Amino acid sequence: MDVSTESLQVLADTMSVQGMILGAPADADTGTIAFVRLSPPHGSTSPMMTAPNELPPVPATITLRYPMQWYTPVHPYAATTEAGTQAWLADLRLLDSEAAVAKFRHLGVARYGGWPLYNADAEALATVTRFLTLWIFYDDMLEGHGEAHELLAMAAVRGEPDFDVEAGGPYLRAWWETALRYRSRMDTAWCARLGERFGDWLRAVREEAEQLRILREQNRHPATLAYIHCRRRSIGVLPTLNLLEYACGCALPDELRDHPGMAALERAAAELVFIQNDLVSVPKDARSDGVNLVFSIAQEHRCTLAEACHEVEKMHDTALRGFVDAAEFLRTEYHDCVALIEWLAAAETMCHGFARWHLSNTRYDRELPLGDGTSVRIEVEYL
Repeated sequence: MDVSTESLQVLADTMSVQGMILGAPADADTGTIAFVRLSPPHGSTSPMMTAPNELPPVPATITLRYPMQWYTPVHPYAATTEAGTQAWLADLRLLDSEAAVAKFRHLGVARYGGWPLYNADAEALATVTRFLTLWIFYDDMLEGHGEAHELLAMAAVRGEPDFDVEAGGPYLRAWWETALRYRSRMDTAWCARLGERFGDWLRAVREEAEQLRILREQNRHPATLAYIHCRRRSIGVLPTLNLLEYACGCALPDELRDHPGMAALERAAAELVFIQNDLVSVPKDARSDGVNLVFSIAQEHRCTLAEACHEVEKMHDTALRGFVDAAEFLRTEYHDCVALIEWLAAAETMCHGFARWHLSNTRYDRELPLGDGTSVRIEVEYL
């Protein structure tokens, strides 16, 4: 269901420093923070009728908190990159319908790449924005069933020189063309690691499809811990963290890859981003009878969706503390590793940038009806 501009109750993007709300910086790409209402996963999604002169309840506030130093403007080459990405997808015939063109327009591609990748150079920004944008179209296509040719898809993402572009179809051809761009900067071992992580994402998509099947056949959401375990991988943050190495121009030292501090940081980063995504996706998932962390918590704790959203907010705070602690440990332990220091800054920018994109993006609803007349307002607060 498309939401018209007139139907959106949009607030100006705000910044909060130590609890004090300030006006957003006066740039055109800051995005918006909106009123959002949550739909129950089953049953009627129609909001409760109120008396003619009765004011609607004040929405509860869900706050996503980030350190002030993570804040960045949008990348100066973001608009140019969006135009290039659109032309590339059109050449591949992946924008060959009005629906596909509308989806691209509503994604806000300039912000999708321009906020999370603020530290990237123009070439890396273009490459990773292509990767991320293609990923949304590809993920939507796979939803509910997964990729039938996982090994072929992994080969495409690795940029294998002998990849059969005709056999793979337009999506895998697009992955392969994108891989040729980062292969020019990164070595074969790095490309192999990216391919393996992409393969793990594909397996998580299959697991999520099974959770979805059970929901639709048995009217039962996945257990919260099982959902989180799958969602950390299906959100796609782990391959994106690899792409940040490319964006920074240097692979991380091998000794870091199995370091417990790195594992903790990557886990926290995945949680930060999937929580953002699940919060704003509640109405879409309710309409499509989809899985969502909010629904799993509400089922498991027998609580309202608003209460479940507050639990998710607490989980976001915990993930943030985990990320900050792990990053501080790694900076101390490897204080002379320039590649790590640059990558950590890029990872911080990525986590915060995706939050700003989620809250400014018309792909997700501004109005998420709870069904009882209550609503939730999502804000970003800077610490």
